[in-house]
Amino acid sequence: MASDPPVVVYDACVLYPFHLRNLLIELAIHDLVAARWTDAIHDEWIRNLAATRGIPHARLVTTRDLMKAVLPDADIRDWERHEDGLTLPDANDRHVLAQQSRRARQ
Repeated sequence: MASDPPVVVYDACVLYPFHLRNLLIELAIHDLVAARWTDAIHDEWIRNLAATRGIPHARLVTTRDLMKAVLPDADIRDWERHEDGLTLPDANDRHVLAQQSRRARQ
């Protein structure tokens, strides 16, 4: 009996390294996982990669756009309203949990 693939939020830390990002995209393309991300997550890995590796911002935006094109269902929207009610040791990670909270309430 087939089952739905697990939903996995791809946070900036796993989208930052080239080879890991490619592997994770391949897993989602082949329906081994259901990838999820937000524009905030994309902004973070793009900003950090451009700053630390000197890769042109436009090139990274093109990469993001290609990722979104091949996995259009990965975009999570309207997660921000769930973020304020969440408490985590690192407040900067609330957006990841907020995405899951939004999904659970649908």
